[in-house]
Amino acid sequence: MKKQNQNNEKEKNIFSFLDHASEVVGWLQIVLSLLILGLIIAAVLYFTNPSTLRFFIAFPIGFAGLIVGIVIANKACKSKGTIHAISTEMATPELNTLEDENDRLL
Repeated sequence: MKKQNQNNEKEKNIFSFLDHASEVVGWLQIVLSLLILGLIIAAVLYFTNPSTLRFFIAFPIGFAGLIVGIVIANKACKSKGTIHAISTEMATPELNTLEDENDRLL
């Protein structure tokens, strides 16, 4: 009986580690996507006509992408989790309704 409890605890630890690791990966995906968006906007703004003034305007835009990414990722992590937030964004309701119609036809 003791060995079975130890095996259950090991399985729970493995699953909790995998859950935590997937949440970290999801958090990083959210932060990096908004950071890259901010950096692209900043690069376009700066490289169209490079000057010191444009650099000082573009740098905070890129930095704001990082800050907004962190804030949104933390909100997603605290609400239902980052993986849930990413999966709802990637879900396509149009395809879900097609699957339901196909199930009714069968």
